[in-house]
Amino acid sequence: MPRLHIVKPKKSGSGKSRATVKSQTKSGSAPEKHGSTKLKPTKPQDRRKDALKRLGVTEDQLAETPDITSLLKQSQGGLKQVLQAMRFSADLIVRAFLEKYDLIPERDRECVPWEAIALAANIDTTRLLGSAILSLQAYSANAVKIIALSSHPRITASRVKYAMEPGGDKDRTALDTALGFLPTTKGSTFIINPIAKPGIGEGDGTPAPPSPELLENDLEHLFPSLMRTQDALVPEAARMLEAGR
Repeated sequence: MPRLHIVKPKKSGSGKSRATVKSQTKSGSAPEKHGSTKLKPTKPQDRRKDALKRLGVTEDQLAETPDITSLLKQSQGGLKQVLQAMRFSADLIVRAFLEKYDLIPERDRECVPWEAIALAANIDTTRLLGSAILSLQAYSANAVKIIALSSHPRITASRVKYAMEPGGDKDRTALDTALGFLPTTKGSTFIINPIAKPGIGEGDGTPAPPSPELLENDLEHLFPSLMRTQDALVPEAARMLEAGR
């Protein structure tokens, strides 16, 4: 019986080729990685030095200038809140400061104090501090009015609700007083701006209480009336046009 010859199938070269590709990849035949050139980060001292140079202000000038930045940072919300309040101000000092501030690149603003910007704008820093405080005062007064006025309907509704209860005598009295059904009782006197002057006929140096007119003026200064606020918001030209009609 003749022997049968078994022909073995030839191995395909796929395995070898895969091994070759793998070895080539490991050996570095893959596309080479090109290293990117990274810029060295600038040190804060160098950034401050360059920013001051662009402003035309020296460290010696800053050393002789009152540090108002650290004071304003103590504000609730920091310098960002102070700047927001100053945006609403029509004060010439504030406007001159903001004009210079807006021209400075953002990176420079982050590394230079406000007194450097004031020096670059030829502004006295102490006067700028006072103007910033007044801007915060006006901004806060308007915020108080907006919060109080917008919340007052809900407060009144709650007061009326509890005034209808058997134990709501205080709410009923408050509503009757506000509507004029009951006389207004004289409230407490708050001494906001006491003047250390001896009373008439007194020599012990005890400060006399402020007059009602003085107290009223101080309260009006801290929280001006809505009419004054509205007048301040209306441009002078618009008022003149209305007067000419």
